Amino acid sequence: MIYKLLYVIRAVIYTWYLIITTIPLFLILALSHPLRIAGFSLGDKARSFVKEAWSHSMFFIFHILAPTKFIIWFDENDSLSAAYCSKLFSMKSSVPSNKVIFMGNHQLYADWLYYWWIIDCVSHGSDIVIMLKDSLRKIPVIGWAMDMFEFVFVKREWRYDSTNIEKKLKSIDKWNNAAFLIFPEGTTYSDQTKASSDAYAKKHDLPLTKHVLLPRVTGLFNCLTLAHWDAIIDITIGVEGLKAYEDPKKFALRSLLFEGKPPKAIHVKIKYYQASDIPSDKSEFSDWLFERFREKDKQMNKFYRHGGFDGVMVESAWKKKRWYLILSWCIICMLYVGIFIMP
Repeated sequence: MIYKLLYVIRAVIYTWYLIITTIPLFLILALSHPLRIAGFSLGDKARSFVKEAWSHSMFFIFHILAPTKFIIWFDENDSLSAAYCSKLFSMKSSVPSNKVIFMGNHQLYADWLYYWWIIDCVSHGSDIVIMLKDSLRKIPVIGWAMDMFEFVFVKREWRYDSTNIEKKLKSIDKWNNAAFLIFPEGTTYSDQTKASSDAYAKKHDLPLTKHVLLPRVTGLFNCLTLAHWDAIIDITIGVEGLKAYEDPKKFALRSLLFEGKPPKAIHVKIKYYQASDIPSDKSEFSDWLFERFREKDKQMNKFYRHGGFDGVMVESAWKKKRWYLILSWCIICMLYVGIFIMP
């Protein structure tokens, strides 16, 4: 009985919080969208503000309802990755990182928010662009907002996606700063998706993987070539509490927020690759990308066996970035909604 009551209370808190933060931000985004289309910089500034404000509001509610800790890993002898990781802790870094692609393994349905936190910590929270499946575009308000955020929606068929991706990437190429998040696996790990991945590997005489899916090459390759990038940030995520081959639904949004069962920790292995070191030929890039995912598979195998990755470990936490601004924004949102519901 108490469990059900707590479930309902958490659900009400999150739903009300989502409404009071999302609706006013969406109105700002929608009203400023014509300005951006017309080429006014104010429209771009409004979009960046809404991205950052909305993501910080989500970080805040997760910090309250589903707190977890982050454990960052990098190879000790990899100076570029170590230098980039220093940005996670508000330290200066000399490595080029104004325009970067973040590629990662897709462990959970909700891990996009954990990736967004990482990207926000390196000062790209307002510049993020995520590649998502096309069905998410149809979600009322949130789907429309993601479209105005310049997120890239794909149907996972290149003949349909090529024009849309090219259009979005040419637009992003004009930005001074950008962080493009892509999951080359295309979906989360499951028995069904693993079977499809294994079938592809056997058909093309590729080594089988155990804990990750084989990546899709075409989408990432075209993203890399259609815009100018400083680097690819290769992220491998391991979720403490999720066993090998276990259903990722264990940590669905409902479990995280309504049931109060977040992962004990999110382990993050970071590798930095300069764009100049990445093959420009598609065949060579394909080999390079498959090798990266074979490395991910080895790292995930170690994680499931020993609870960590190779390299140096540094513990972090949800970044308490300007929480007083978030709280102030929430109060403003409550007053804003109150005006409309008052008789």
